[in-house]
Amino acid sequence: MMNEAHQYPRIPIDSSDPYHQYLRRHKKKHGMARFTSRDTESGKLYKAEWAIESKLKNCSKNISFDTIDEVERYLKRVIKSSTWKKLSNRKNIYVGFKKKNGRGVAGRAFGGYIELDRKNGNSVYVLLHELAHEAGAMHHGRTFRNNLLALVGAFLGSEIKRALTKEFRKRNLKIGKAPKPLSRESWEKRREQAKQMRMARYNQS
Repeated sequence: MMNEAHQYPRIPIDSSDPYHQYLRRHKKKHGMARFTSRDTESGKLYKAEWAIESKLKNCSKNISFDTIDEVERYLKRVIKSSTWKKLSNRKNIYVGFKKKNGRGVAGRAFGGYIELDRKNGNSVYVLLHELAHEAGAMHHGRTFRNNLLALVGAFLGSEIKRALTKEFRKRNLKIGKAPKPLSRESWEKRREQAKQMRMARYNQS
């Protein structure tokens, strides 16, 4: 997501500095892009989406696509929107239907190409889901969820956005800006305070 990730201090490799260890933990927990080898939050996210399936079916804006031409026209509409321009400067995204439909995932995005299932993924919502990946979110972490909510709000409306936000929060899936890491000075001060509190409890025991 453009202009969203915090600028973490450069962290030396194999550093034994406790503050650098804190920065690593903070980045792993709150890093916006969450470009890790494991997509650890995908299960919770899919459950959040399943929870709003009935609302999506009744949403008049969540139209179904019959042809790839219809998908391409809608894709161009999204890419030309101010919402997309805030998320990404990517303009060349291609889309197609899966060869084998009705099984597996509803859609997938990889390297500027989106592939939709003609039977289970031919809807605006699935297209927006894959575009949220193409806007710079490899997995389903905070950046992806922010991207998705922005796109859903713009193209499916505030009711669907509120419902999805509610389901994210119910499952403790964080959204919005990530908290900034403490400066070394603030971190050391907090660490010393915690140390003093532990010593006080020990002396009272």
